[in-house]
Amino acid sequence: MPWSLKEIRDAIPPRLFVRDTVRGLMYLARDLLLAAAAWSLATYIDPLFKQAQIVELLTPVGAEIARWAAWCS
Repeated sequence: MPWSLKEIRDAIPPRLFVRDTVRGLMYLARDLLLAAAAWSLATYIDPLFKQAQIVELLTPVGAEIARWAAWCS
């Protein structure tokens, strides 16, 4: 690595090294909220693709592929 740790730290503005508890807690709250939303939405994947209307529309294989695609995204 051509740079030393001191050169890297000197290149970063000093204001980014100041600890801010309130901002950190806001980021934690945001991350927990997004994780809860993702988990909540994920609970709907399997029931959605097992509905008769979806299976009839996409065919059983298509519904299974769509379910796998939803879990992968």
